[in-house]
Amino acid sequence: DGGNSAQSQVAFILISIFCLAAAVLCGIIIAVNNFSYLYKKSQVDMIYSLPIKKKFKFLSDYASGLVIYIVACIICNFILFCGRVCVDELTEIFSDGSLMTLVMQGEFAGLLVMIMLYTLSVLVLSCCGTLFESIMNIFMINGLIPGAISVVAAMLFANLYGVPIFETVAPVLGYTSP
Repeated sequence: DGGNSAQSQVAFILISIFCLAAAVLCGIIIAVNNFSYLYKKSQVDMIYSLPIKKKFKFLSDYASGLVIYIVACIICNFILFCGRVCVDELTEIFSDGSLMTLVMQGEFAGLLVMIMLYTLSVLVLSCCGTLFESIMNIFMINGLIPGAISVVAAMLFANLYGVPIFETVAPVLGYTSP
């Protein structure tokens, strides 16, 4: 019975992590769908003929994506808390509060990553020409930011005595792009 409850415990944690990862990856899809009128002629004609200011249309599309992210984060937390109710070992693990604090910090960091990815996706979608270019540029910019930082750091600090450049810059690169 102990092995069965451990499997249930791991299953609830993995489902919660999987849901959060799926929500993060859906950021590009949500942005493309919310701003699809930028790429489809029939939608462009309809959207620009509406009696609404473009600023309000943009803000409503942007806010709807953020609301979807917040709901996804709430669902991930709900799945994890359901596991806490259903599996006794999860209740014991969460009872001291340290793991709960770690989970909440992880969820908050995940929410920030989701907001950054969605904002970057919307920026690229509104500035690029075609849908293919926009999606490719989203992935390239996410790689270009840490790449540019590492190249500049290597050029400026490679010859400094006593400064291990890759040990100094490499841990920070993971925090520079969504």
